[in-house]
Amino acid sequence: MMKRIHDRNKTGKLAALFYGLWFVFMAAAIATGGNAVIAIGLFLLSLAISIWFLIEFGCLRGTIGSNRYGPDPVR
Repeated sequence: MMKRIHDRNKTGKLAALFYGLWFVFMAAAIATGGNAVIAIGLFLLSLAISIWFLIEFGCLRGTIGSNRYGPDPVR
């Protein structure tokens, strides 16, 4: 996954941020007890982060040519 993140000319710290936020929001959603509104809101927030990550690193094209992480892996 780090190669793909670097292909988009982004730092690997972004993956740690994604997984950290996702874990925090999901853990908070589970820990809300009986408050379904907050749990659903936190779940939807973690779902939105997951969809953004999928689109950013799964669907969009990488940087054309070399970037600060090295040459274009496709060429």
